[in-house]
Amino acid sequence: MKSWYSIKAMAGKAIDIDVHDEIGLWGVSAKDFCEELCSHSDVSEINLSINSPGGNAFDGLAMYHALIKHSATVNASVLGVAASAASIVLMAGDTISVPEDAFVMIHNPWSFAAGDADELRDTADFLDKIRDSLVSIYAKRTGMENQDIVELLDNETWLNGTQAKELGFADEVTNQKVAALANGFAKHFKQVPVALQNQETIAEQIGGIDSAKEFEHFLREAGGFSKGMSQALTARAKALHLSESDGELVIDTSSLIKTLRQSVGDNS
Repeated sequence: MKSWYSIKAMAGKAIDIDVHDEIGLWGVSAKDFCEELCSHSDVSEINLSINSPGGNAFDGLAMYHALIKHSATVNASVLGVAASAASIVLMAGDTISVPEDAFVMIHNPWSFAAGDADELRDTADFLDKIRDSLVSIYAKRTGMENQDIVELLDNETWLNGTQAKELGFADEVTNQKVAALANGFAKHFKQVPVALQNQETIAEQIGGIDSAKEFEHFLREAGGFSKGMSQALTARAKALHLSESDGELVIDTSSLIKTLRQSVGDNS
């Protein structure tokens, strides 16, 4: 049966756990994961590898608590991305390593809802309770204040390896090569960094940029830059790569994107 996770016994008292797809796919739930993990109650070391866009928040919480409850030391690592529910699972690591160009993403829980006003209010209140659980887990791991965590959740925050370590979501930044991400990954979220988007789609977006205003919009929407950073980079771009043509600013997009990526430390 196809599964989004695997657990393999290794030499000595150790197991390798891979979570390399969307949590909850193919009818496989956290219940299956927890039961299989419990069958390895005698191991002293768990090597947890994550490359997942997340999935069901309850499954993520169940997996987190199962790993925390286990007596083994959990060595967690991100191979590409640990987003949404997968980031919850990642927090169970006694040690967490993230490559520089990998990502940890946290955001508010969300759900589909239907019904009258009272039912919709109940759904909103329920989502707030889930968020409080997430805040508690992230704050415990990072040492950050709850309100600071809430702000990160509200903004759907993507952290590369260095940023994750700075904020306490990781202990080590590695040079490990990032694993490939599943096709369609970007559809899950609103602000997926350019490095994680389909490269053909990015090329189409860049090819359609014909003005400074469009370029600034691209930086904010596709690049995940703040409004201030986008404006500053666009101003710099004008000085480096823009030329006047019939009153319009025309952009040499290929060299411009390369220069701006280098200016913010993105060598992808």
